[in-house]
Amino acid sequence: MGRAAGYIARFALLAGTVLFLLDAVGLLGSGPIYRRTGAGPLADEATFFAAYFAHQHHIVWDIIARETRSCPSPTSPLSSRRSPPATAPGPSAPKGSSW
Repeated sequence: MGRAAGYIARFALLAGTVLFLLDAVGLLGSGPIYRRTGAGPLADEATFFAAYFAHQHHIVWDIIARETRSCPSPTSPLSSRRSPPATAPGPSAPKGSSW
């Protein structure tokens, strides 16, 4: 049990390090640049960090989407099943409807 936990921790640390290095070099896209504006330093920092976290979010979801596209599960939104309607059905929906 301890050996398996060690392997998982080692893989997670290695994957995190590799992703950090790829991002630091700029291979995962360019991050935002801090710009001073007349809005003040607090607003400038808030704008920068919002863009930075959006960049990190984009990287993570690119990796997750790539992994789920390779082997979609039947309940995955990327599978070949039809998509649910945009709104929930009202009382007029057929009784056998799964939506």
